[in-house]
Amino acid sequence: MFEPENADLSRSIEMPIAGKPYSAEALRISLDLVNFANDLRAKKALDELQNDEDGSKTIRFLDKVHGVVKYLSGDGKASLGLHPSVYFWGATKHHPSAFLAMVSFIQHLNSSGRMIDFCFHRAEFEEFLVANDNIVKHILGKYGGWTKSAPSVFEMYKLIFEGFRGGKASSAILASLIADHRFKGLSEVVEIENSPGKRFTNDSRGATRRRELLRSALRCPLCYARLPISALSDDHVVRVQDGGRGDADNDQLTHPFCNTGFKEYLVSSGREFPPRPAFLAEAAE
Repeated sequence: MFEPENADLSRSIEMPIAGKPYSAEALRISLDLVNFANDLRAKKALDELQNDEDGSKTIRFLDKVHGVVKYLSGDGKASLGLHPSVYFWGATKHHPSAFLAMVSFIQHLNSSGRMIDFCFHRAEFEEFLVANDNIVKHILGKYGGWTKSAPSVFEMYKLIFEGFRGGKASSAILASLIADHRFKGLSEVVEIENSPGKRFTNDSRGATRRRELLRSALRCPLCYARLPISALSDDHVVRVQDGGRGDADNDQLTHPFCNTGFKEYLVSSGREFPPRPAFLAEAAE
């Protein structure tokens, strides 16, 4: 979660998903992760915790944490390889609320059996987040940081995902967010146009680097979402069981879960792979 340790936001978008490891927030976000993964967000739930005499409860708590973290990053088979700069970082800083909201969203996808559907709509879901990153800023400004904003960001993720899952266009989903009372005031944020001065600010430089580096990022050929270097999986284009060989011509880089879970499900179920998104074709022109 805290690797690469020495990443520099001014030069890379491959940042630690949980923030910088040596910052004052590192311990706090680790504790909040345990609480969110184990549904211990309410003060009453924390107050009712009893001493763990033999360590068994602690092990169960940590198992639940691992059950979520394994989907967030890394090169393990379950890893979605979520791109840090799409989900967890703005132009200049880390967003703990977005990280904690994604913990809840991963649990929601698992409990509702929607992980495959998420992979199917993942590229357009992520493109929406990148194009409308001011929405998260609005939520943070309205509710405050950390755990205060995480539930609202989680609800935003659900609304966006269900919108794409239901066949809505990005514009219709944005309209739904603006109309939702939970995101009151969002219309003004969307319409605001910045009036920059003559000199570049840290925010403007950070936004430029983030935009250009995200534009050139690798993409998974199975789901078409961005592919971080830290979460590469070698996938047989023609599967081994179908006669595929282990040479470079039959190798493609994918998200680990797209390789071991998403692709295998689609092939075994006979469901078609997601088509190449129209926005990628437009960007290439």
